[in-house]
Amino acid sequence: MPPAMKPKNNKPGSNFIYLIIIALAAAGLFLIMNPGDGNVKKVPLDEFLQEAKSGEIAEIQVEDNRINYTLIDDTEKYTFKEQEETVGNLLEDLPDDIRNEISIEVVPTDGQRFWMDLL
Repeated sequence: MPPAMKPKNNKPGSNFIYLIIIALAAAGLFLIMNPGDGNVKKVPLDEFLQEAKSGEIAEIQVEDNRINYTLIDDTEKYTFKEQEETVGNLLEDLPDDIRNEISIEVVPTDGQRFWMDLL
């Protein structure tokens, strides 16, 4: 048989090893591109309420029971509320002038919940 036509002698499982290496590289690339909450500080709900009362909060974003917020000095923080509690109820004791200065956005998460429940 000519040398060019020799059949390859692959070891069993060698393709699986290549697949694992590719998956690890893809996961590493994903982690590099999406660092997550690296510079966002988690704080207790009491601190969030105190910062709101002192007028330090510029923007609030609510996703389920997580409250992401940005201070006037562009510091980003987050806290968690009870599932049934609303941000409006949490901030009802604020004076109107402070409450009107805060931008509040509620992010719908129904589609995300569907896919996570599906998995």
